[in-house]
Amino acid sequence: ERVSAVVAGILLALAGAVGATVCQRRILARVATAIDGSALDYIAERILRLPLGHFQVRRTADIQRRLVGMREIRRVFVEDGVVALTASIQLVVALVVLACYSWTVALLFLLVMPVYGLLMRYSRRRLKPVFDSLEEAFGRYQSKQLDAIRGIEVVKVFGAEASFRQTLLREFDGLADKLYRRDA
Repeated sequence: ERVSAVVAGILLALAGAVGATVCQRRILARVATAIDGSALDYIAERILRLPLGHFQVRRTADIQRRLVGMREIRRVFVEDGVVALTASIQLVVALVVLACYSWTVALLFLLVMPVYGLLMRYSRRRLKPVFDSLEEAFGRYQSKQLDAIRGIEVVKVFGAEASFRQTLLREFDGLADKLYRRDA
């Protein structure tokens, strides 16, 4: 009889976990749909207000990269937002458990948290310019690739395959140098 109660408890906990997961996914789907609608409206409004000269100066890949960036922001907001909420709850639970077992360990944990936060802020400040530079270089490289695909007929007609290949290779090497700092 005791085994039956344990099995029933396990099944009940499993059913609760499945129910919570389904609810979480439904909430995520609704939030993602709302964000997608708002982002689409915002982007469409901004793009339609831009003058024609903006599109003549920019390459298609630049615009596409920005749209992909908006998609990535949405993904981070929706998926990582839930992870952040869950992590916050876990942090509070960990603090409560630490406080129940040892006040000194809990206080030590609380004292170290601001130092950890400051280190994370410092690393973000140092890495953001590097990341921005890499993103710009990757955008240029991707833009040239897309232009090459769209203009391959011209390259073929003029017989410029070798020089075009060299140009793409130079662009890639420049990007790889920025990525892996070959000069270091």
